[in-house]
Amino acid sequence: MSTRPIQLPPAELLADRPIRQAIDTYKLRSEEYTQARGQHYDLVKSRSQAVDRDRLAYTEAIEEGKSDPGQEQTRAHDALVAEAARREEALELALERAYTKLLDAIERRKHHVVTGAHERAEKARQALAGAIEQVAEHRRSLAEAYALEIWVEKVASQGSAHWNPLSYLVSLRSLQGRGGDPVTVDQTLDALRVLATPPDDHVTADQRSWTAEQKAAA
Repeated sequence: MSTRPIQLPPAELLADRPIRQAIDTYKLRSEEYTQARGQHYDLVKSRSQAVDRDRLAYTEAIEEGKSDPGQEQTRAHDALVAEAARREEALELALERAYTKLLDAIERRKHHVVTGAHERAEKARQALAGAIEQVAEHRRSLAEAYALEIWVEKVASQGSAHWNPLSYLVSLRSLQGRGGDPVTVDQTLDALRVLATPPDDHVTADQRSWTAEQKAAA
């Protein structure tokens, strides 16, 4: 078979009608071919049972003084095998044709899909950037609240205290860098900011992901 497996994106992401129709046809043919191939295999594997039934019928005919009953079970089974093989071959070709049509549809519509994906990515990037800054602001407010609570308790009990809210909520102890040290909150936020930065034309998605991972592990 000349087709290659395709891991298809969710339908809600790739809603382009010509491509979706090609995908639906490809998936249908793939399912039909897989089923037909399994049925053909099962029939080939079970042929010996038909042979055994004919052998038993011949044995019983000899014991009863009757003539050879022939190989009706085997011939009937072989006919099923032949039909299953024809169906498998036909569906294999149909699957290859559906695969080719899918590639053609993607080639024809790629500019439209890529343009839409770029717009969706930009909206998601802006939303992510805003969410990251919201997290940073909430983290600052929470650290200040912790710091105020501790400051009041220390002043009340010791008469003085340092005001340093930045010393709270510093590390994510559930995450560790390569050296085994906890990853800091600021490192994590900076790594996420890399993902939310408008990409340069020459920077690939894999490179952006790698850069974010390196910042988080630093």
